Amino acid sequence: MRATSKDIQLQTIKLLNDGLSERTIAKAVGISNSTVNNIKRAHGLIIPKQKGGRAPKLSKRTRHYCLRLVKTGKAKSAAEVARCLKDELDIDVSAVTVRRVLHDLGSATYKKGPESKLAPHHDKARLA
Repeated sequence: MRATSKDIQLQTIKLLNDGLSERTIAKAVGISNSTVNNIKRAHGLIIPKQKGGRAPKLSKRTRHYCLRLVKTGKAKSAAEVARCLKDELDIDVSAVTVRRVLHDLGSATYKKGPESKLAPHHDKARLA
């Protein structure tokens, strides 16, 4: 096994710091994946892995705005919060997304249950 030249090592380190993957660097420089990994380990480079998944639809600020809408009483349900976000901030989110956000923040809104089908005077008689 031959030693890797200083130029190739420096080029590899530069590309690693730029955030390219080991595979991409190996193809660009003309060395193997394991050589890139060995150079990375030898120089003590710790490059954080990119976080996977899609970006959140609601920012931190918007999430707290949702919570404030519920706590101040401007909105009673997640659907109302979603409507407020659409009207005021022009952010189109579903009620399910809002419910999840509120649950994550420690608050919860619930779906409105079915109303009593009894007449009001029968309802009072039943509860008395």
